[in-house]
Amino acid sequence: MNEYVARVLEGLRDWWFLPRMMAEVLEADRKALGMDQYDYIGHLLATRYNEIRDKGGPGFEKKGKSHR
Repeated sequence: MNEYVARVLEGLRDWWFLPRMMAEVLEADRKALGMDQYDYIGHLLATRYNEIRDKGGPGFEKKGKSHR
């Protein structure tokens, strides 16, 4: 459990090791929305949920792609 908590806290601090450009854009968006990091992650997950629901269900990005 401690290892998990430490990993989550590290992820929040470092934006899950995303490239700096991506992390900066996400951080600017979070601040513009006036959210703390915890609420912003919830917002991102809710946005993804809506995308999954509206665009064909789980794994919609892979549907229709040929597997080699």
